[in-house]
Amino acid sequence: MGGRRDTPEDLLKAGLALHQQGKIAGAARCYEKILRIDRKSFPANYFLGLTCGQTGQYRKAAELLGRAIALNPEMPEAHYNRGTALLELKEYGDAEECFAAAVALKPNYAAAWFNRGDTLRNLERHEEALAAYDMAIVLNPDHVEAHFYRGMVLDELKRFDAALASYDKAIALDPGMADIWSNRGAALLYLDRPQDGLASYDEAVRLEPGDVHSWANRGNALLALARFDEALESYETAIKLGGDDHAEAIFNRSILRLLLGDLAGGFDDYEWRRYVKRPVGNRTFDKPLWLGVQDLSGKTIMVHDEQGLGDVIQICRYLPLLAERGMRVLFSPRRPLVMVQRSGALAMDHDWRPHLPGRRGSSRWPSRPCSRRCRRRWRPCR
Repeated sequence: MGGRRDTPEDLLKAGLALHQQGKIAGAARCYEKILRIDRKSFPANYFLGLTCGQTGQYRKAAELLGRAIALNPEMPEAHYNRGTALLELKEYGDAEECFAAAVALKPNYAAAWFNRGDTLRNLERHEEALAAYDMAIVLNPDHVEAHFYRGMVLDELKRFDAALASYDKAIALDPGMADIWSNRGAALLYLDRPQDGLASYDEAVRLEPGDVHSWANRGNALLALARFDEALESYETAIKLGGDDHAEAIFNRSILRLLLGDLAGGFDDYEWRRYVKRPVGNRTFDKPLWLGVQDLSGKTIMVHDEQGLGDVIQICRYLPLLAERGMRVLFSPRRPLVMVQRSGALAMDHDWRPHLPGRRGSSRWPSRPCSRRCRRRWRPCR
């Protein structure tokens, strides 16, 4: 006679024992065997979903936990764990629904309130996120991350005094988190307290010397204090550390270089404005950006604005110089500046649309001095 066949109950007991011992693969095999016997087993779907989440298989985890919820929608932990998998997948809308269901079933579920706040923050529903973090803190006053992320939401709402208070509370609970010190420094800069901001950034880079953003923002604090040489050193450190994540530091360095009269280096760095977290001048066209290398004599160039009206008025003095180089210049400002025309050689085109015939290149206002390879002594004053 053959041996006794394991029942779902035996497999579940064995799987849970392995799971508690941290033997995830063995536990998963037990749960899979149960599902081959009974696909509608709630515990097998639920616990197999947990093992998938623990091993980074977030899509499969979300699917299994969804099945478990369909079988038993009254278990808040199932909604929470499915929401956590969806949060890892950056499917914030569905994740938020899961966390909302979890706290509806279990209102004192601090972890679910925190994760709900995280999804709402990523959805940029900042007031709702703030309320969720507040609930997490009421239920668990020592939740460091809740205080920290609450401060981040308050930053987005431009409530910098309140953000600073949240960062201070988080630091009181855990003074060893560099990210909190770095965000505290940013709030202090917004509050026009650069000296205090610098002290926060100094602590951030002491705790995490390889943090690119803290070094870059430390440079901003030094720039605000007019300590230019030190600011440049801080930006350079960020750029060296940054690898592919150094756009903010280069953009910030551009401001310092321009302030110091290094127009060539400053405008070269300023091209990185399109790659920062919140890009500036990121319009795209079906023709390449012209940076002064190709000879466009006899060709057409369309120049458009990207920032403030004052910038357009300042930089449009370069346009006649393009015309002098034999280009047909299409000038495309916004309507308030349509009448700004400095030369009869310029073709005004305030209603410009793509696919103009014969257009060989485009150029943005702040790229103009870069295109001319501008030096301090070369500044048109027409």
